[in-house]
Amino acid sequence: MSFRGIFIKFGEALHINQLQEKGLIYCNSFHYFKNLENDAMRADELETADFIATRDDVILEIWPLDNPEKITKIKTSKLLKQITSPFGNLFCLYSLDMTEMKEGDKIIIDARLIQNNDTFLIIKDAPQFLTRLKNGLEKRGGYWEHHVVEYIDFSNYYGERAFFQKDKSLDYQQEFRVMLGNSKNEPITFEIGDISDISIKRSTSVLDRAFFVKKGKDLLYVEALE
Repeated sequence: MSFRGIFIKFGEALHINQLQEKGLIYCNSFHYFKNLENDAMRADELETADFIATRDDVILEIWPLDNPEKITKIKTSKLLKQITSPFGNLFCLYSLDMTEMKEGDKIIIDARLIQNNDTFLIIKDAPQFLTRLKNGLEKRGGYWEHHVVEYIDFSNYYGERAFFQKDKSLDYQQEFRVMLGNSKNEPITFEIGDISDISIKRSTSVLDRAFFVKKGKDLLYVEALE
């Protein structure tokens, strides 16, 4: 993929240190994120849905196993076809497209993204990071793909849902995600090596004071105060 911008990873200091110093890529399952509660940065009840029906005329029929002749019909506005078996894992980053930015622009990060997180990592050389990530994925083997997430209005939607699509109510996440195939409902980890040369680590406490676009030799980049 071609991406003109930077990536940011929010998390606890221990995990951010492991990402920067070892290039540790930690990927939880789709089902983990689907069942996660009270986490505005990661939780999404639609993560395992591959079909969404949102229409005024949808009727849900319930057939009790102990009395199949007794059918209950309920009018509903949304039906989800959920995948119940493990099928994959995710690694997610905040993506900041800098195509239309200029030097001196101040970047505002939604407060929901730093909830329960004390540290963030600016990956300032996205192309180099993607190269190292691709090498790590190919070395590990198995199915994988990555894309910037597309945000769609699912309040009036009928059809298949791709796993790189999320509801527009979550567009503040500006997510870039890596999907890895996995038949087990367990985390996947692998390392891509030290990325200190292409990243900047900071405390989330600086985000409300200074987070600026600057111009380097060949491209715009982001800097934050200590």
